[in-house]
Amino acid sequence: MAQRFPRVQGVGIEFEPDSVARARATVAAAGFSDRITIEQGDVGAPGHISEFDLAYFQYALHSVPSPAAALRAAWAALRPGGRLLALDWPLPSTPEEARTDYGRLISGINLDELLQGTALATRETVLDWFDAAGLAEPEVLELPSGATAWLLVKSA
Repeated sequence: MAQRFPRVQGVGIEFEPDSVARARATVAAAGFSDRITIEQGDVGAPGHISEFDLAYFQYALHSVPSPAAALRAAWAALRPGGRLLALDWPLPSTPEEARTDYGRLISGINLDELLQGTALATRETVLDWFDAAGLAEPEVLELPSGATAWLLVKSA
């Protein structure tokens, strides 16, 4: 995002110490340290209130300790008019979907996730996380890649 949008400023919240170090090194190597900050913290309580225009989870919500708490905290961090966007590749929701090329591929990827101690989620489970966070039902955007995006806009 920093490369594509030269005026963007961002704060990344990361809960795993080794990921913080890698992310900071990546930001520095790309020359974005003046605009992108990586903080180590609890994604369920990062300490930012009404500071941001966008809260974005890319292939991450399924791996945080409490997805509902992370969504609640992200929502609180948004200014009026801000957007909460979660992007992920969900598990198949039906046996028929599991038999598609996408279903077979994502099931294989989920095996890797399970070995790392996490697991992908179905579209319905992600909606349950939004509900458990006390948020409205998000707009669901099915993308050509097979990924799904969940979008909520905070009223102004």
